Amino acid sequence: MAGDWIKMRGALLEHPKVVAISRHLLDSPDFREWLTPGGAVTATDQLLCHSALRCVTCGLLLKVWSTAREHGKFVGDDLVLAHSTLSDLDKMSAPGMAQALIAVGWAIKGRGKKNGVTLPRFIGYNVPMTPAERQKALRKRTSRTVTQTSRALRDNRVTNALPEKRREEKSKKEPPTPPLQGGKREAVSKTSGQREPAKPVVASELRTAVVALFYPSGPPDLMRREIDRCMRDLVGFSATSAEVKARHRRWREVFPDATCTLKSMVKHWDALKPKPPNPYAGETDGKDD
Repeated sequence: MAGDWIKMRGALLEHPKVVAISRHLLDSPDFREWLTPGGAVTATDQLLCHSALRCVTCGLLLKVWSTAREHGKFVGDDLVLAHSTLSDLDKMSAPGMAQALIAVGWAIKGRGKKNGVTLPRFIGYNVPMTPAERQKALRKRTSRTVTQTSRALRDNRVTNALPEKRREEKSKKEPPTPPLQGGKREAVSKTSGQREPAKPVVASELRTAVVALFYPSGPPDLMRREIDRCMRDLVGFSATSAEVKARHRRWREVFPDATCTLKSMVKHWDALKPKPPNPYAGETDGKDD
């Protein structure tokens, strides 16, 4: 399959057989004409430096090996090109390449009546891929490149529900807690789970009373966020300004050694509930003096 990887050793340029192949190619008139058309015509003429010639040789080896890897068949440890000839190897790379490979033992011509070309011990460097590995490599090559933008678009499509489903889910949600702008709020009983009758809560009046009680000179800027949280809790309690003042007066009875702050009063709201009046206060025992 086109696109398979082949292995090439890192020090291939310095391999003695690569040096020998480049020397064989330099001796071939067809190769010299292929390399520099109309240029040097004798082996003694300087075509390229030896290092550059070895680079050309490695490039030709890459072409031969990759083509053979794609179309050849493994027989034992050898890679066999059953329907190829030496001239075909030259066409894959450059004139004179087939004879240079045979000279260093990296190619063998078909023996006897057998045709074809064999690359001996090729499997030692390029293990054939299994069908599953070929399919996996194909999927990787044909898969769409996932960028940061495309990933964000994909996640957005997955997480965002259809409009009908969003409307249905929105209708099932309970209404949010109303803002501190006055009005009424229904409380849910913790025991029965039923909604209790709404109590009037005038948030603006409640806030005015709380600020006058705890911050006579005005609320500090650093405390505004904490005051907002406490006010939301008081609205949740359906508190009134009278109840806030009553619990503030009762603080000394319950916590005589602590200072009453807005946060601490909200925290101990239930504990500061005023005592109910005694129905028997002021009555006598009915006995005559």
